[in-house]
Amino acid sequence: MHNKINDNKKLHLSYNTYSEPAHRDTPLFYKISEKLIRNFENIGSIFMPFGTLYNMLFYQNMISKEVQKAEITPGMRLLHIGSGALPLTALSLAKKGFEVHAVDNNPRAVDKAKHLVSKYGLESNIELSCKEGDIINCSNYKAVWISMHVHPKGKIIRQALGSLPPEGRLIYRNSRGWLTHFYPEFNTANLQNLQKHRIPFALGKETIIIRKRKRSARRFGQKQNKIKSRNKIKLIDIKQNEKAVILSVPDNPLLAPLGIRPGKQVQLQARESFGGPLLLEIEGRKVALGRKLAHKILLKRTDQVEL
Repeated sequence: MHNKINDNKKLHLSYNTYSEPAHRDTPLFYKISEKLIRNFENIGSIFMPFGTLYNMLFYQNMISKEVQKAEITPGMRLLHIGSGALPLTALSLAKKGFEVHAVDNNPRAVDKAKHLVSKYGLESNIELSCKEGDIINCSNYKAVWISMHVHPKGKIIRQALGSLPPEGRLIYRNSRGWLTHFYPEFNTANLQNLQKHRIPFALGKETIIIRKRKRSARRFGQKQNKIKSRNKIKLIDIKQNEKAVILSVPDNPLLAPLGIRPGKQVQLQARESFGGPLLLEIEGRKVALGRKLAHKILLKRTDQVEL
């Protein structure tokens, strides 16, 4: 069951099931941790006191620090990948005043989470639907939460980082130490152009906050210049039947009478063999031009679009 995702400013939450072990040498540990988490979530979604206690022990302090360190402010569009039947992150953020859009790829978990949200009276703040976390486009969100137990973890993180806008935040919960035998970990040390902040927690947990840097105007300008330079070509290098516009010509009195002037469109018809002239068409006129002059005439391709 997949529910339609609205474009309103809400937190987007996705849950990814454990379809395969994270560590090939410890598949049994991974399956055990999966079953334990599912049981905790199911119990917490049915018995609210248990869910409240679970939240106080493991989530309340963690989420407060994440919001503070990531500099999450009201009005930001947020996404969280990894909720299950007990969406404590969504509930906590909703209680802090954020609107929450929750997405889960397990229909049964979504139904249980909806029932729990209605018990808390937070239907107007939290919307749940069904979607896979590794295909979500994060370009419309300022911050993305990723839970520790999501799978496939690496693919989800790369998808989020790749689609987050500049200055976007990724709040990623990771395992460390002994807990890596039960939960997959993802090392972000090799990720470039990112600002990272690590928050350690007890019981082998940590949160890694990654902030994408804003593209500088200088770098953007350099990229634009490269694009423009790729669109420029010498007449000698033009391909057969390719069309281009003349940008500049050398100071030669023979060119103007032939119609070879800046702004004119030229098309290569053929190249004579053994170093012979280029046969051109300029506004319906057939022209033969020596290769020495063709080296000095600069063109702009008309079949490429400048970005």
